[in-house]
Amino acid sequence: MVRSKLIMAAMAVCLSFAPCAFADPTPQAAAPSSPWLFVSTTFAPSETGMPYVGNGYFSQRIPPTGAGYLGNVGRTNWPIDAARGVQSLLAGFYASGKFSNIYRDETKRVPALLPTWSSMDFASPSGPYTAATAKLTDIDGYRQVQDLRTGQITTSGTWKAPGGETTAFQYRVFTSRARKHVGIVELRLTPNWNGTLKVTGWFDGAGAARLVPGSAKVDTSAHRTTLTASTAGTRVGLAMTSILQLQGGATMAGEAVAAGKALSGGERLTVAVKAGQTYTFTKVVAVATSKDSADPAAIAGKEAQAAASAGIEAVLAESRADWDKVWQGDIVIDGAPQLQNVVRSGIYNLYASIRDDAPGMLGPSGLSSDSYAGMAFWDSDTWMMPALLAAHPDIARAMVDYRFDTLAAAKKNASANGRMGSFYPWTAADDGSIHEDCYGTRADGNDKILADPNYSCSQEFHLQADVAMAQWNYFAATGDRAWLASKGFPVLAAVADFWTSVATPVANGGFAVNNVQPPDEDHFGVNNSAYTNAAASQSIKHAIAAAGLLGKPVQPRWQEVADGLVKTIPFDAVNQRHLEYDGYDGSTVKQADVVLMTYPLHYPMPAQVALNDINYYVPRTRSNGPAMTDAIHSIATSALDLPGCAAYTFMIRSYLPQLHEPFFQTSETTEGGPLNFLTGTGGVLQQFLYGFSGLRFGVDAIELDPSLPPQLQGLTLNGLQWQGRVFAMRITRDKTTVTLASGKAIPVTTRAGKRMLEPGTPLVLDTRKPDLQPTDNLARCQATSATSAIASNPPVAAVDGSIATSWTPVGGQGTLTIALGKPAAITGVQVTRGTGEKFHYTVDASNDGQAWWPVGTTPAPGAGDVDTITAAAGSKSAQYLRLVVDGKAGAGPVHVVEVSVNGASHP
Repeated sequence: MVRSKLIMAAMAVCLSFAPCAFADPTPQAAAPSSPWLFVSTTFAPSETGMPYVGNGYFSQRIPPTGAGYLGNVGRTNWPIDAARGVQSLLAGFYASGKFSNIYRDETKRVPALLPTWSSMDFASPSGPYTAATAKLTDIDGYRQVQDLRTGQITTSGTWKAPGGETTAFQYRVFTSRARKHVGIVELRLTPNWNGTLKVTGWFDGAGAARLVPGSAKVDTSAHRTTLTASTAGTRVGLAMTSILQLQGGATMAGEAVAAGKALSGGERLTVAVKAGQTYTFTKVVAVATSKDSADPAAIAGKEAQAAASAGIEAVLAESRADWDKVWQGDIVIDGAPQLQNVVRSGIYNLYASIRDDAPGMLGPSGLSSDSYAGMAFWDSDTWMMPALLAAHPDIARAMVDYRFDTLAAAKKNASANGRMGSFYPWTAADDGSIHEDCYGTRADGNDKILADPNYSCSQEFHLQADVAMAQWNYFAATGDRAWLASKGFPVLAAVADFWTSVATPVANGGFAVNNVQPPDEDHFGVNNSAYTNAAASQSIKHAIAAAGLLGKPVQPRWQEVADGLVKTIPFDAVNQRHLEYDGYDGSTVKQADVVLMTYPLHYPMPAQVALNDINYYVPRTRSNGPAMTDAIHSIATSALDLPGCAAYTFMIRSYLPQLHEPFFQTSETTEGGPLNFLTGTGGVLQQFLYGFSGLRFGVDAIELDPSLPPQLQGLTLNGLQWQGRVFAMRITRDKTTVTLASGKAIPVTTRAGKRMLEPGTPLVLDTRKPDLQPTDNLARCQATSATSAIASNPPVAAVDGSIATSWTPVGGQGTLTIALGKPAAITGVQVTRGTGEKFHYTVDASNDGQAWWPVGTTPAPGAGDVDTITAAAGSKSAQYLRLVVDGKAGAGPVHVVEVSVNGASHP
């Protein structure tokens, strides 16, 4: 995805046992009154400080003021490249046209943006309160709260108008998960003055984009506004209805507003008010399209009226009940409040963008924005779908069904480009055609590619295998043979046919796949991408397995090509590791590539080879690349039982450098990029669902292999599902307890052998503790702190047992402190530097962390990357060690890969 610069984020002194936030331009969260609430007390007029509401059907970003439209809050990235305001999106709602500022001559699909439906302004006698005009300096007691349990955002305070009069206000905004067409805005006002109050509830066309205006009708007698429009190019009809209400029976007069503004319309209410009394205004909104009904205005009107009649509290209770079903799959983390917030924010943001009756395509930012033009990439199949599948296979089905729904288009793409089977576009909207969806690619009306300077649409073939992997994993998790026969197998078979048409036979009986772009998108036009070939082989084998289960015929060349593809996977026999592609020279890698063979592909290989792949490719992977990469490193490290705690280091790296408080939203990279980056979110969640749990879904059994680093006290995975059963895992350092909540017994494969999870009888397993594997390093996985650190190179990396991670102080100067846990007679220290680095440092010891003495003589930077420091004879016992990088050797790079302390601990 985006190519970005490295940003070094300074961290405060940060204990590895309690990860702290790095310096971030967004405001810090106020202390929440509940672990389900995120609270802000500071205006942040940028997207990183704004939460959003969504129910999987439509959404609305909420500005600091609590409602309405605010412009220039961010910028839409590739391929649109345009200034962005507060946005409202609707699932599967695409326009078509020349909307890209990068590919100005291309007619492509892109999400159409709805008029801002949350707009509900008020005015006291001397001035208005709006998203564009209100300032924090005019508000006392400001507070904005996101409630993850209900999906509701509440904004409150006391506003001082230009004339000095004050009004206490509270906005509540949410979309109903139970009534997918419905959104609610409530405004409670308590004036401290007598006079005339004006409240304007309206649809603001400033937030709309890529729509053709229809009509705007305002019925002031019923306080009802109906707005219609259609998507540019695709002509999908849109209808939006709002109904304004004033609780308590106070008299209000209405007048139509915004009659001359495109895609706008609403009503201004005028009410005589008294000081100290509270007035509650409600705006019930309903949205529908011609994909829902031939008469979307009728649907919108009906849904709005029904919700208005039910009342806001009833609608909220229904929505809370549906969100409760989502939260049955909650992940609970003991003693790590920031990490808990990140995980729960991720769950909310993912499910706010999809539901079981959604169109299925889910772009990297979901319904939070039009980043990446709302296109579905491999992100959907590889990163997001597995995060849904573990606890909500009914919702995950929408994503795998999307690939079946666009299969006809994929087959047309393949045929037009001289291939068999299916050829899914690298970037895909609701139609799945190359000429409409693949940005940066010129194709004719029949979807034949004419030019592709970006290479992804014509070369990034691994997407086809990623689609197949998602299909098979869904079947394994659900056991739904009817689905497999009707939808899954047609996709698997078409993908298998694709590979047989692009694979080229070579002399050794193998099959090559040439001229491809691997997951490492910094390279293109290469032959035999290791991940691509391995994934292609697996996808064909899944088609063969599905055919066997269904009694379907197997195409003659499937097995031959599947076997032959693995014969051409490049391998360095001397160093026992895979090469990314033929002729790979060790150059920088954009994102997870070869390491994907360990997870999620589970490609069979010796554990040492998989570990060699990690150790070789992690240091070569861009530290400013997309956020999902380190999640793969963490899961693979957990699976390989690497001695130490590197799985924890990678987990911290997967979210902390991209984190934006107070709403715990994550961006794509360390410098920002798309917010609510659901690809990275999917990776974060998979670390818990599949990494620390070791959970794998098989057709006949599940596999469990739990582990836990010492920095985590324990975690609970709720609502896990496999083939109609529901179970939970409680993982602590002492043991793992698995309980069956409903359904028949589950066959379980563990390291100790085959077990059964029976109803009423918990299954107790050992929890692996890789940090406790034998070592003579007294520092391994002990508590660390640092005066500063680049967020992607935290202090724990210097003691996690991995040569693939490192601590890096900001500016090449800083102090790392290690608490050894108990006093020790230190005999020596080894410090491993980054390859070829020559920075200067000193090593000291202490009993109390206050009084320090040198540990031997620090060697001058010289040949080799491992320094050995021998302690002076008769050295005192110590409980702390510190390494001070003083910057004397100049401004060269500093990577402290590992600090090893030798000696004898005292009881």
